[in-house]
Amino acid sequence: MYHIAPIWHFVDFPLAFSAPQPSEPDVIDYRALSQHIQFNLVMAIGKLLENTGPHDQLPGEELLYFALFRMEKSTQSISMAREPILTAQNYTLIAFYFHAVNRRNDAYISMGKAMRIAFTQGLHRISSPTGRNPEHQEHLVRLWWSMYSLDMVLTSLMGGPVSVHIDEITTPEPSATSALGDGQTLLQCVKMARLTAVVLSGLLPPLSALLSSD
Repeated sequence: MYHIAPIWHFVDFPLAFSAPQPSEPDVIDYRALSQHIQFNLVMAIGKLLENTGPHDQLPGEELLYFALFRMEKSTQSISMAREPILTAQNYTLIAFYFHAVNRRNDAYISMGKAMRIAFTQGLHRISSPTGRNPEHQEHLVRLWWSMYSLDMVLTSLMGGPVSVHIDEITTPEPSATSALGDGQTLLQCVKMARLTAVVLSGLLPPLSALLSSD
């Protein structure tokens, strides 16, 4: 299973856990709605990892499908336009859950949606953190590489094409240490993701060529 540590970079936990229960107003608060969806997804994954819940269903499944229902009920195109980062995070959490229960097709499709939203927001081209809100920028950097690492895992499992060529990524690697916590585990995942991308992109010579060169 994909290492759990990078999941902490998928979400802004203070926001997710302080999200109010959205009502049904005439004008939808898409931020509150997206945060509430994210809260349910985090709880679903927590129950899954703790293996708690009814014996006749997957742990956290009811929370997952409640979140999916809320996403379908809202206008997804508007949610993506108004809260693209939250929406990308939520699709990544959905992909993580599906991957954990070996539903690879669903995981791959959900992760594809997350990555395309990330591209529209330029997460793969973030500049190095500066003095202006560096913690937020580091959060986006860690979010991108966490998403990319999971995408590479699912791409390799499904035998699909690489979603973005590694030379197109200019976002710096995450910091080993920052106010957001230790980044060493994520850095190891980034290294594995880069190697996977090289292999899947066919940048390495064929095995036969390597053997014949000895």
